[in-house]
Amino acid sequence: MIAQMRQINSKLSKLDNAMKAANAKIGDAITKGDGSLRNEIKELFNEMKEDLLQSIIKGVDIIESKLFDDRDQEIDQLKVQNKALEEQITKSRHQNADAQPSKSC
Repeated sequence: MIAQMRQINSKLSKLDNAMKAANAKIGDAITKGDGSLRNEIKELFNEMKEDLLQSIIKGVDIIESKLFDDRDQEIDQLKVQNKALEEQITKSRHQNADAQPSKSC
């Protein structure tokens, strides 16, 4: 238990040192006014913007795909209905032809 506590304290100490170094770098960037912090912020926002744009594009692609799939299914259904109606028309024509008396002289 004591060994684990020492390891935790050691890791916390390293983390504290890393945080102090990061704070110092940020402080230097702000006091220098060299624009490095501004550039870092711009890069971060550009990355976020690109990620958001990719997410939106993926969503649009999914919606388009669904719309085209639905349209294709509707077209297939209409083709089946059209074929059935054509068969029905042909059958009716044959029945009408058979029902009419033949004209002989």
